[in-house]
Amino acid sequence: MMTNQGYIMYTDDALNSAVEQEIFTKDAVSNFKQHVESLKQTPSVDEENFRLIGGFNDIFVVIACVLLLFSSFTVLRVMSFPLATIVFSLLAWGLAEFFVLRRKMALPAIVLLLSFVGGVFGSSMYLTDSSPLISTALASIAAYFHYRRFQVPITTAAGTTLVQVSSLAD
Repeated sequence: MMTNQGYIMYTDDALNSAVEQEIFTKDAVSNFKQHVESLKQTPSVDEENFRLIGGFNDIFVVIACVLLLFSSFTVLRVMSFPLATIVFSLLAWGLAEFFVLRRKMALPAIVLLLSFVGGVFGSSMYLTDSSPLISTALASIAAYFHYRRFQVPITTAAGTTLVQVSSLAD
């Protein structure tokens, strides 16, 4: 008999000994073992089935998204910084349409959320002559619409981070 997290665990030898001592019947022990196996197959009510990385494919997708976002930003920045940040944000939204809504990928969802909100914040900082309050408000509104569309759970954390960053910039 062993204990594990407050539970008493019985070995097959202990159960067989109980059958030999006529404490349990063979059928009762067999039914008990089947019952315990069925409990192991069923997820617990409190168990959350969340996987940040579904496979190495998620990492490749994130790398490809980051390369596309920052290479487009770098090329367009030479022509116009506001255009580069707006395209950066629009690309992040467009990539999220595919990888978050259709493919249901968690890690790209987080990276694309942060890219989108960061792009909106950066473009609004440039367009509003570095006003952190207005930029934070616009980026928070953008984060709200992103959440409504894609339901990425950490959107609230991104919004809170924006408020903290803007308070440091003051």
